[in-house]
Amino acid sequence: MDQRQDDISPVAAAEHLTWLIAMGADEVIGETPCNRFALQQEPEKAVRAETALRPLPVFKPQDAPRPAPTAVREMPDDTNWPALIAQSQSLEDLARLFHSYEGSALRKAAMNLCFVGGNLQSRIMVIGDRPRTAEDKEGLVFAGKTAVLLDNMLKAIGLAMQDDVLLANFIPWRPPGNRPVTEVEARQCLPFVGRLLEIVKPKVILSLGGIAGQWLAGGDQSIAKQRGKWLEASGYPLIATFHPDDLIRTPALKKLAWADLKMFRRKLDEAGD
Repeated sequence: MDQRQDDISPVAAAEHLTWLIAMGADEVIGETPCNRFALQQEPEKAVRAETALRPLPVFKPQDAPRPAPTAVREMPDDTNWPALIAQSQSLEDLARLFHSYEGSALRKAAMNLCFVGGNLQSRIMVIGDRPRTAEDKEGLVFAGKTAVLLDNMLKAIGLAMQDDVLLANFIPWRPPGNRPVTEVEARQCLPFVGRLLEIVKPKVILSLGGIAGQWLAGGDQSIAKQRGKWLEASGYPLIATFHPDDLIRTPALKKLAWADLKMFRRKLDEAGD
């Protein structure tokens, strides 16, 4: 095949691809190709295309309709975030406020806010560390293979993921390249998650991954050392186990996760209604 003058060589293409991966670009966003040169000539169309690629997040359970664009407003630079967080009286209000928060750079890189889901009235909390690629695409707390495995884990102890538990993520935005969360990013999200506990007043908390246990209950940073014991998060009992994503990659850990789930079930029975 003849190479046109404006084509790049295979070596240059490989170098561009390597750079994109290093910057955290690990997926193609958008259903159809987009001519960026044409968009530069038509600014209004460029804005509409960018908006189409970044749908607003789901603030209510998974089957709820997405809010209209006017439901989200940008906050001025001098916003008193601690006061606004303290004034949030519902999970929907807290999620909308979180979506407006511009203090975290993760917000700009992610497609969706994946903060709360499941049964928003439940006081049985299951909190993950951060969204992965599937969650970011769907705007859900857990999605894809992770959701399937978590559903099976909860069914094994007599709980339904959609009906019986409140789902949440400590970090609501997917980090680029699914990388681990930094200390700065965790500290930025901590006030919102702290208010989440104040609103829900959970009977028992199951932490998937070590971030929630570390930042809410002072647990060890390593989930391998944190799991298997009860911690206390703002007065509420918390036990951590491996994230379903870890169990998918390392099935041998399922035996340990099963022991943690049984401890969680026993504590839940003790708590009663």
